[in-house]
Amino acid sequence: NEILETVPTSKTINDMQALTPGMVPGAPSQIGQISFGALASGYRSYGISGQERVSIDGINIQNNEAPDFASAEEVVTKTFGGTADTPTPGAQIELVVKSGGNQFHGRYKEEDTNHRFDSKNVDDRLRAQGISVGDSLWQSHDLVGDLGGRILPDKLWFYGAGRDQSNTLTVAGYSKAP
Repeated sequence: NEILETVPTSKTINDMQALTPGMVPGAPSQIGQISFGALASGYRSYGISGQERVSIDGINIQNNEAPDFASAEEVVTKTFGGTADTPTPGAQIELVVKSGGNQFHGRYKEEDTNHRFDSKNVDDRLRAQGISVGDSLWQSHDLVGDLGGRILPDKLWFYGAGRDQSNTLTVAGYSKAP
């Protein structure tokens, strides 16, 4: 967790896997994309691609889900040498979710970006074809919060987390007006 918090990355699964020896993301991180598939178009783990499995506390998640790594206590990636309980030969990525404790703890994080930080990448030749906007991120917003602590000291704890994500993208070739 210390490495994930201190290494300057965008904190996506793509960036995390790029730090793992033997793992090569299929594409660079797409800032503003909110699904797992958009963030990571697969991996090659020692030459094997398309066989990765991601699970949270032992439960397999779909490749189009985007887990919040800040709610993970630890992330374990096995690039080879899986055991009998691993269903595929590729990378096995396990997230262990934080739990409560005797001390109250929590966090709040909000990230926002918009089109003012993007270049336009539309030249005169494209404008002549009627294209005024290329594929770009118009707006992206990510709000995350969590809280954990005790209900009964040393006996009963709680932990909860919430996330709200939204984004708007432009796609070249689609009409802005009806």
